[in-house]
Amino acid sequence: MAIGVNVALLTCWTTVAPCEHQQIPIANCEVCGRDTESYGACVASNGKVCFFGIPLLLINVGILGLVMCQFHKARNFVTELSESYCLALALMSLAETSCLGVPILFVVVDNPTANHLVKSGLICVM
Repeated sequence: MAIGVNVALLTCWTTVAPCEHQQIPIANCEVCGRDTESYGACVASNGKVCFFGIPLLLINVGILGLVMCQFHKARNFVTELSESYCLALALMSLAETSCLGVPILFVVVDNPTANHLVKSGLICVM
């Protein structure tokens, strides 16, 4: 169900407010005033990032919390082939990556190379 909600929200976001490519200047020539360096980035149009991004974030964080709660309740179950330990390690790795990666995104927002590297790393881990 969670995957269906994520797919539905992301599909609506892509349909209603697709990303647009923008050239963002970094430096300009002091003599002539023209841009000498710039980088391109996809930016969400119409300012609807909060409209779709916040529910997406809340749903995924809520599911992560629910799963952690279920793991905590089932920690003392005795089973012969228990994979809950491996799942808990994977879940904690995901939570740790989220807790460390999101604040780093705010720090590197002005550096396009570092921003791309951190976003790519977060996508690969998640």
